[in-house]
Amino acid sequence: MKRRHLLSLAGATGASSLTVGSGAFTSSTTQRGVNINVVPDGQAPVGYAIQSDQETADGTPVITVPVAERQTIPLVKIQNRLTGAAQITGVEIEPAARGEPELVDIEWDTDPFPAGEGTTIRGTVACTETGHTTVGLSVSVDAPTLNAEVSGTTTIRQFQLRCVPPASLPNLTPAFTIQNGEEDGDGGDSSVSSESTRVVFNGLGTVSLRHPRDGFVDVKFYVGNKTGANKQMFVNPRSVEKVKTNEKVGGDRFSSESVVGIRIADSDSIYLHPSWNQDRCAFDKGSGGTVMDPVSTEDTGFSECTSE
Repeated sequence: MKRRHLLSLAGATGASSLTVGSGAFTSSTTQRGVNINVVPDGQAPVGYAIQSDQETADGTPVITVPVAERQTIPLVKIQNRLTGAAQITGVEIEPAARGEPELVDIEWDTDPFPAGEGTTIRGTVACTETGHTTVGLSVSVDAPTLNAEVSGTTTIRQFQLRCVPPASLPNLTPAFTIQNGEEDGDGGDSSVSSESTRVVFNGLGTVSLRHPRDGFVDVKFYVGNKTGANKQMFVNPRSVEKVKTNEKVGGDRFSSESVVGIRIADSDSIYLHPSWNQDRCAFDKGSGGTVMDPVSTEDTGFSECTSE
């Protein structure tokens, strides 16, 4: 099965030879001897169904995405109601409003799908904070008897991507501040010991927060950039962001940066990378390791690690 990715999202073209939507056809063509009049969507030869779970007050479909790492979700299902196989030959996205979340990639199967079956267009969404954006998705479909574009530029085919708080998982930030098995003053779980809450550094660019439960933790990352041939690092703190426990965090989030350490919310200690050498402002080696005991922020003078 071949799969095609659209890495650079292009603006949707205004032209369409065939427009199909959740309501009905609004235009048609006879490029291959096909003459399609305006019909209900249930009778349309190419179905277009937005994979929404709710609607706005004005009826715009909404696809909700919990705040988390980048995730791939279904966006639109294309249904083949022709007599022969159909094939998606192109997909374009036009954001109607900029904002959070960001649709950073879309993918679809390029293999033909037979009559009576459907195929789903999926998108990778960057959802780091709550917010919403409205997009239109246009799909080009090719078949022996039909060449069509299902236009996403009209309002009936626009949908809203909405980042929502991860209500289904608990906030475990207080539990991660527990030391030596003592209960945290902010209401942490006394049954969770310091051995249960640990940070695993995988090399220099990936990290995971280990906890007996799945949830979210408010984390501030400290990342380093090389500043010279001696590999000295200039360390910068990032803003606090939510991280899901027991999952690797890295890749595009850090780009070419290295993870020097992480601080849980505004606690007074930092989980420092086991290979980090504070005196040299550099890593002694590229391997990672597990850290259960954070160090005091007073003992970690990242301000000493400045650019040349």
